[in-house]
Amino acid sequence: MTRTGGVGGRALLACSVLGAALVLQGAPHNASWSAAVTAQTSNQPRPTLIVADAMNRSSGRGWGDSGMAGPWNSWAGSGALVGVDGEHGTMLLRPRSSAVLTLPRAAASSTQTLVRLAVPHLPRQGAVQVAVTTRVTGRARYEQRLTVNARGRTELVTLRFRPGGQPTVVGRVSNPHLIVHGGQWINLRTRTVGTGRVLLLSRAWAVGAREPSWGLAVRDSSRSRLAARGSAGLAAYASATSRSVLVLIDGIRVQDLTPAVSRSAPAAGTVTSPPRPTTSPQSPAPGAAAPTPTPAPPKPAPPKPAPPKPA
Repeated sequence: MTRTGGVGGRALLACSVLGAALVLQGAPHNASWSAAVTAQTSNQPRPTLIVADAMNRSSGRGWGDSGMAGPWNSWAGSGALVGVDGEHGTMLLRPRSSAVLTLPRAAASSTQTLVRLAVPHLPRQGAVQVAVTTRVTGRARYEQRLTVNARGRTELVTLRFRPGGQPTVVGRVSNPHLIVHGGQWINLRTRTVGTGRVLLLSRAWAVGAREPSWGLAVRDSSRSRLAARGSAGLAAYASATSRSVLVLIDGIRVQDLTPAVSRSAPAAGTVTSPPRPTTSPQSPAPGAAAPTPTPAPPKPAPPKPAPPKPA
């Protein structure tokens, strides 16, 4: 069943790698950059599903076990509560509170994530933010956020977190094509690929509407970029709202886009032997006469000794 209206019922998430038709906002619009984005988004290998959590369980403390990716690790700041109500993952945020949830087993360097979310009641002031986190290692991570303000206007923001410092805004752009209403279900899709130049893509759209091109495409080639593989997860933040804000997560799917050759390559120092031949003499078909063996050629007679020379 596809969710097209407000909050209620279950939803199935269908996640696929889309084509390379991109709208590059918040990034240089030059030929080389456009070509790099196209190459990294259209030539991806066949993805491997590493997270598929439909949130169909109940827990008053944390999100419990996701299934194929193991248990969720949750951190909730003062005034935030996280749980699962049998249909949705819940994050109840008081003003200026936050929650971060990660799946340590879902570690990869290049990923694509699709999450379906709703905010039953928009904040009266300020904003609420829901983020996909990637390459999480300790306190380091990328966050690709969808920000919704009191009027339902949205913004896409990409940030980099490093231990001991303030988060760095890698890119941001307003998303005028998406105006959110309370209780409306929203899809947020993100992609993180590359190491020397980390490409971060994100887009958001209403459930039931046509999926748009990428709303924000930025690259992080700074010395502080996060190139190592890390865990996947979600986060949510509430600013100075006048009341608590509830965020519902209907489901999340994460795909590993790491090239198959790097996942299946032998470890360093491993010696592989060539395969042995498997050919064997063929037997005659049932009822067929056996082939007549070819006789071997006769051996040549030994040469006669030469007569002795006269004395």
